Amino acid sequence: MRKNIRLIGHSDQGGRPDALQVMVHRGFAYVAHPWSQGFSIIDVRDPEESG
Repeated sequence: MRKNIRLIGHSDQGGRPDALQVMVHRGFAYVAHPWSQGFSIIDVRDPEESG
C-alpha cells in the first residue's frame, strides 16, 4: 500500500527505457541513458509552487 505518495506527472523520457542514473539539481532531473547514448533533462519542480 502506498502512503503519502501522489502522482503529479509522468514522462516516458522520449521513449528511452534505459534510464540508469538520476540526479536532481535545482528543480531539474538529469537522467542518463547509457545504451541509447544520451540523457534527458526533466523539469521536476512543483507546478503549484511556480505561482
